[in-house]
Amino acid sequence: MPGEACYLHLVTVGTSILRNALLAARREGRDDVAGVLGACADPASLDEARCERELRPGTPAWDYAAAYLAADPYRASAELNAMKHFLDYGGGECRRSLIDKVILYHSETHAGEAAARILASFLRDACGVEAEVRAVPGLGVHERFWEGVAYLAKEIICTSRRAAAEGCVVLANATGGFKPEAGVVMAAASLGRVSGVYYIHEAAREPVYLPVIPAAPRPEASGTLRQILEAYRRQGKLEFTMEEVRPFAWVLPIAERLGHARQVAPGRYRFTPRGLADFARYVEWLVDPECA
Repeated sequence: MPGEACYLHLVTVGTSILRNALLAARREGRDDVAGVLGACADPASLDEARCERELRPGTPAWDYAAAYLAADPYRASAELNAMKHFLDYGGGECRRSLIDKVILYHSETHAGEAAARILASFLRDACGVEAEVRAVPGLGVHERFWEGVAYLAKEIICTSRRAAAEGCVVLANATGGFKPEAGVVMAAASLGRVSGVYYIHEAAREPVYLPVIPAAPRPEASGTLRQILEAYRRQGKLEFTMEEVRPFAWVLPIAERLGHARQVAPGRYRFTPRGLADFARYVEWLVDPECA
């Protein structure tokens, strides 16, 4: 409503709900549930096909994880543990402060989506928070990692700009997901309109709050990156020397190790078309994201 404060939280979501529910199921001897949750969240027994097949709304594993979250949300979810200064939950009641809407960003995996949807249901039903779930293409897929972090950065930059323009205060919860995501969230927050970032480590009792310093790309850096992208787009150029791309020469040997490029001569590297396309998207969205 006009004149009312609006608080939006942008939250990266991992699979802590599933991992913690798995531990509880094992303690209780729920082997049927533990087997499914292990296929989704135990690195030693991951099975994406089984996870997608057997972790769905209404299945025993899904209901168990949702009930475990409702019984002890701060222990079950790292994301909610970081939000406990905004969500005071106890005795079946949830009192919220400075939080109206949450957007939950999850990896392009079934486990990530399931964790986000279970979390969204709790926020809506128990706390009355408007909760939206969004997948991040490429996130959680090793060979598409650049694409994933680029998309996440663009989402945070663009969503925060739109929300701030509508009068909302935007905060980001960088607790969930892979550790590199926290760095991407901080960079995107500085380039967007995020007022603050908060985070809690699994061994900590209280979240930490990180001030966001507004930033803009360095002109000399963005100029170098734009030259690379223009050569790629206009000429189809795939080969670059380390001298051409200073101060980003470190990208070339790293791209080689990741399988995105190969060294064709000392100091000269040739990208695969897909590898350079992903890199170009990553660079473009960070240097000058186009927000529709």
